[in-house]
Formats: sequence, C-alpha cells, structure tokens
Amino acid sequence: MAGDLFLIIAYLAGWTSNNLVLLLGLIIIIIGLFLHVKLSKSAEKY
Repeated sequence: MAGDLFLIIAYLAGWTSNNLVLLLGLIIIIIGLFLHVKLSKSAEKY
C-alpha cells in the first residue's frame, strides 16, 4: 500500500520522468509483498 501511495504521489507531483522514482515505488511494493507473505506464514499454525 505504501508503494502504491508513493507512485500516486509521484504521478501527481510530476516525478514520473525519472526512472529512479518509479523503481523506488516498485521496490517498496515488492518489499511489502515479501513482508506480507512472511507475516502470514509465521501467523499460521500447521
């Protein structure tokens, strides 16, 4: 969610001409995905 918000703010601010800003948003989304999976697996009891 943080990555999505970052990309929306970057788009509204006009920062999309720089690939680094877009790459940072993608990295934040990927980190959030890994954290979600890790936390979900640790909360489950087999």
